[in-house]
Amino acid sequence: MRQGIFSSSSSKNKQAVSVARINRMPKGKGILSGLTFTVKANIDIAGVCNGQGNPNLQARLLPATNDAPVVEACLRAGGKLTEVVTCDSMALSLTGRDNQQPVDAATGKPIELHNPLDPSRICGGSSSGSAISAAQDADFSLGTDTGGSIRVPASYCGLLGYRPSHGIVSLEGVAAHVPDTDTVGVICKEIEVLQQAASILLNCDKKSFEKALEKPKFQVIEEALLVCDEEVKNNFEEVIHELESQGYEIERISLNKIYETGKTGKDVFEAFTQPAIAFMFGQVARYVAAYTDEKGLNKDDFTKNIWESMQTAQSIPASVVMEATKKCHEIRDIIRKYLSNDLFILIPTVPFVAPLIAESDLTIVDSMRIFSLTCISSFAGLPQITLPYTRPGMMPIGFSLLSNNGKDIALLNVASRIYKETLVKPHII
Repeated sequence: MRQGIFSSSSSKNKQAVSVARINRMPKGKGILSGLTFTVKANIDIAGVCNGQGNPNLQARLLPATNDAPVVEACLRAGGKLTEVVTCDSMALSLTGRDNQQPVDAATGKPIELHNPLDPSRICGGSSSGSAISAAQDADFSLGTDTGGSIRVPASYCGLLGYRPSHGIVSLEGVAAHVPDTDTVGVICKEIEVLQQAASILLNCDKKSFEKALEKPKFQVIEEALLVCDEEVKNNFEEVIHELESQGYEIERISLNKIYETGKTGKDVFEAFTQPAIAFMFGQVARYVAAYTDEKGLNKDDFTKNIWESMQTAQSIPASVVMEATKKCHEIRDIIRKYLSNDLFILIPTVPFVAPLIAESDLTIVDSMRIFSLTCISSFAGLPQITLPYTRPGMMPIGFSLLSNNGKDIALLNVASRIYKETLVKPHII
């Protein structure tokens, strides 16, 4: 199987990301036979405490009695589960810098995670362990994505990342964050593996992926490029040019065509990000309270960044959350009505390449730039796939395709076609 963007030399910098070594053998034979997978630490595995990457929470919980249905399905399809892997504590960070597990035995401190392509850079989160394990030995990893937790690390690490339509994959046995946007998805190196794993999540036959659309229509949201660094913008334009040279029809539109914001330029995204932040953080606050109050956790049980995020979430007035939720549901319905069966949106996944660890304390502005791109799928409940694109000697950028809620199979078909037929494919470095 092709190694993709990762060469055999990647193993020289192999990282420890295991929270629990499992080696759970397959429970049957199927499309995942011969494949290994890992699971993010906020998904139930029988016999393991679901601490969501936080050892202090883990110590206060009893082990799960059953595997989450999504894990059970992968085992029954022939997959072998090897590890439960770390994530940013409570899955509340997109950097991969707020993990509290695993711990270095010599120092007693959490092991610092880094990008498998460049140890001087961050790997992204919160599905950090999923991305790293998929870049190393695992064929794929099950992660979760609420506001970008699969898409961001996949983009930074040159991997494929799939966030399914909201409501299409069971969340039973998965720690709740924002129930209106939570999803379980996949990170991996190979498009074939992505389709295999996705067929299990979607409970469909792999033959479904053979029904490709004859002429998919693409639209690029112009304002998405305005929030991106020049490097990402230029590489994204190369991708668009290559797609056009392959005969794909691509229309450039303003976000105002989908939802009239009354704004122009970068300000267009404010109409999305402002209510989306209040909406998502407001739901996070309820989930946070369940652990800080019911489990007796306090400031010392979290990293500084995670604690501050939790406090910010709890400070948002209920009236603001209620109004933001109403607004987000309104925008969600408009977006879904706009997207036809054969229409796909193209955007950069993240506005910049993986930051250097020394510069990884993202400003509020940078965080909002990320969220302006990830929030469209999140609160509209859309499926999204990020594909890696890179040039020799350059860090990869993520190139994303979005489709309407429930159109996951069509999206996976189109993504596979683009991945195989154009320059949107890995370069060995």
